[in-house]
Amino acid sequence: MPAKRSEEEARAFFISKGLTPLEPYPGQSKPWKSKCKNCKQVVSPHFSSIKAGRRCGVCSGKVVIPELAIEVMRKAFLEPLVPYAGTKTAWKCKCLECGHIVHTYYSDVLHRGARCGYCQKKAVDPKEAVGVMRAAGFIPQVPYPGATTGWRSKCKVCKRESFPAYTWVKWGKTGCIYCKKLLVVPSEAEDFMRKNNLEPLVAYPGARAAWKCRCTKCGRIVAPQYSAIATSGQGPCKYCSRKAVDPVSAKKFMISKGLIPLEPYSRSDGPWKCRCKKCKNVVTPTYISVFRGQGGCKFCATSGIDYQAPAFIYLMTHKKHGAHKIGIGTDKTVDNRIRSHERAGWESYRSIPVASAIEAEAVEFAVLSWIRNDWGLPPYLSKREMARGGYTETIEAAEIDLQTIWRRVLLEKRRSERK
Repeated sequence: MPAKRSEEEARAFFISKGLTPLEPYPGQSKPWKSKCKNCKQVVSPHFSSIKAGRRCGVCSGKVVIPELAIEVMRKAFLEPLVPYAGTKTAWKCKCLECGHIVHTYYSDVLHRGARCGYCQKKAVDPKEAVGVMRAAGFIPQVPYPGATTGWRSKCKVCKRESFPAYTWVKWGKTGCIYCKKLLVVPSEAEDFMRKNNLEPLVAYPGARAAWKCRCTKCGRIVAPQYSAIATSGQGPCKYCSRKAVDPVSAKKFMISKGLIPLEPYSRSDGPWKCRCKKCKNVVTPTYISVFRGQGGCKFCATSGIDYQAPAFIYLMTHKKHGAHKIGIGTDKTVDNRIRSHERAGWESYRSIPVASAIEAEAVEFAVLSWIRNDWGLPPYLSKREMARGGYTETIEAAEIDLQTIWRRVLLEKRRSERK
């Protein structure tokens, strides 16, 4: 059992910690009335707490002397209007700089340097808030509810009530939702849609929800958003504005261009399997390319590669770019194509003859699909780096070597010949 601590030892320890005992030592677990040399206040800490490393309660802020608290508040230009009620109670004060009445926590002023919320632009004067709202076109209908709470107000323009938050209005991030067409009276929304050649088929679903309507010009069913038409200038009918294609109309159009669709229409920029009326070959043009007048049958085209003629598959590499490239050409174009790339720094690795350009294209497509899907390698060079074209057939040389690519070319060629 440890020896009992003498009063002299206890007194010497307290004095070493800046505390002068004012009464005999009562024991380590009882309050010992002492005077702090630092703050000059009389305190009563336990010997055990000081031994454990704690300080004077006043100096540490855990014990508040009302008179000292008032001095702290006054140094922050806050004059207390009521007696001190504790650290957990907001203290009603008057700001000595702006004159506003504020409710501030003593601990925030002492430890965080808090001052008047109005002077620090953290609080809003209700009168100033009303002025901001009026300047933005709103007439508040109830007292100021807080910066982020919806404030019942009437729009000066349309006279309707809404609930904009003061903060959003202050920073110009919102306006009247009716004037901005973000919220609308259903009957007005219906009238607006009818003026834009749309007959609503269901009740108004909201400004940003798809609204099922019938176009009174073309008769098709569409589902535009009210806000997109009212505020963004979007065309009412996607078919009339040529942003969408009706499958029936698309099929009729392709037939009119000499192409008989062999499968349903899926999308304007996707390959559409068709048979050419003229040459009877199966081709896969996109609807949009035919619509733009680019032609639909590559076999009947009068320019570019002759797909019925004998062809070549070639493989090249570019050391400076660190890239490989696969390509095809016919007897009439391959030499010019290869020489064109060679002038740009490409070196020919291998080439092999194929019965027709259509077969060469199929082999090229199979090899590139293998590289893109199995190896996970996207086109390596950009369109700008391949000024002569062919950037979609480029491959990163660091990821796959020429021998591996060429073996795949030979494999796909054999598979093509067996079909």
